[in-house]
Amino acid sequence: MNGDGRYKTSMISRILKSDWDPPEALKESNDLWVELCSTKADKGGKTVIWGREDYKREALRQLGDKDTYMELTQAEAEGYIGKIHKHKILVTNALEKHKCITKAEETGGHRSLAARPIIAAVGSPFKALDEYLAKLTACLLPCIPGSLIDTAALLRDLATVPKLPKEAKLFSADVVSLYPSIDWVEAVDDSTNFYIEHKHVVEKFCEDNNMLPPPPHDIFRYILQTLLENNVFHLQNEKYYRQLKGTAMGCSMSVFMANTFMYRKTRHLIESPPADLLYFGRYIDDIIAVWTGSNEDIPNIFDGEVDDNIKLTFAYGGKTLEALDLLIEIEDDGTLSTRLYRKPTEGTQFVHWTSAHPDNLKSSIPYAQLLRIKRNCSKVSDFIREAETLLRKFENRGYPQKVLDKACSKALLKDRTELLITGGSKKFSVDERFTLVSDYNEALAQPLRVNVRSFYSKLQASPLIVERVERLGQQLPLEPPRIAFRAGKSLGSSLGPIFKKGRR
Repeated sequence: MNGDGRYKTSMISRILKSDWDPPEALKESNDLWVELCSTKADKGGKTVIWGREDYKREALRQLGDKDTYMELTQAEAEGYIGKIHKHKILVTNALEKHKCITKAEETGGHRSLAARPIIAAVGSPFKALDEYLAKLTACLLPCIPGSLIDTAALLRDLATVPKLPKEAKLFSADVVSLYPSIDWVEAVDDSTNFYIEHKHVVEKFCEDNNMLPPPPHDIFRYILQTLLENNVFHLQNEKYYRQLKGTAMGCSMSVFMANTFMYRKTRHLIESPPADLLYFGRYIDDIIAVWTGSNEDIPNIFDGEVDDNIKLTFAYGGKTLEALDLLIEIEDDGTLSTRLYRKPTEGTQFVHWTSAHPDNLKSSIPYAQLLRIKRNCSKVSDFIREAETLLRKFENRGYPQKVLDKACSKALLKDRTELLITGGSKKFSVDERFTLVSDYNEALAQPLRVNVRSFYSKLQASPLIVERVERLGQQLPLEPPRIAFRAGKSLGSSLGPIFKKGRR
């Protein structure tokens, strides 16, 4: 990208027109490594290409916030790991990486790029502890009152809202930069207190999943404090930093901490709502509500939430509101309806039919997308209109009409109420199968299926498994594991890492 924001199209053309295998071609072209950084947009799915200096300039701008980040020398940064070893915590000696996730925004008809800081914690000292606590607390997320797990949870909530009066209106509130703004003491207290109150849920989860009993609350608190207070990372192996407040967005435990933090902040609105607040739901830092008062009074109900760290922005939707991937509308008769909402910056590009992906995987994409539309659209007419738009996109990507017709027929027959059941709402049955995820390789796909099926039949007949089934009364799924193939490395995955890790 040039200084005036234009892409260096000649370089990009060299990539796109090259007859070589892209990664090899790029490795041979040193100026490309120096100039370009490719990454996925945070929302919308578009591939964003930045100039190297533009990427680094944005990262340094964010890290220049001295209230949130403190710059360290390399020796100081590595010294934090040494201190952790003294506490007998087994950790690696690798530091986390800082990277930017781009966020495409549209304002006044113009598209612009912003970025949010992500701590790439893969291989970091605390990754195992972070993932362990995140797994333990995942079962607690549905227990948080007023908290929405996903779009389906919001749809289930809205279906229970009675007919609304004529003066009812919709609004949303968004916390500005929640993750970097959370106070450490409050976050640890809120998370630990909720853990204590609902520890019986975690104990049952561990028992059902053959895990060791959960740690005592004081150990839970200690691990949380360790994760928060020792977030040390580097930028391209050149600069080193320690985070002074908030949680890293790449931290798996951030979701639970943010949810319990926001639950305490909004608890009074859930347990003792004002008379004008007819519905309140929250997806982490996004609040969706139905209100009968004046717009001027809306900020007043959040006086207890706003402080030096937490700021709110409001969107007064009136009779319609964009929330998650939904467009919510209050109908003339007072009922709520929903339909699919696509952000103006959405850039989803479906896999082309001529791609080397397996046919069954490509065939499943239209069906999955149609189910998402059917889930989001409460009216059949909206579903049909959105489905027609979607199917035209697949036609443009070379999908056979036969495949699209079959996907549409299956989606039409699907009961919409089943699509609203997600996560913990689903019940396990012995008929459910394990899923084995593997990188796709055309030559190995069929042999892998054959060998997995053969191995699974032998596993079911194993004396050890038979004894365990009889003793515990837990059955293995009857069918062998399904194999889910994922895509291999993309062009973006070859262009991006060197800018995030830096040269050595």
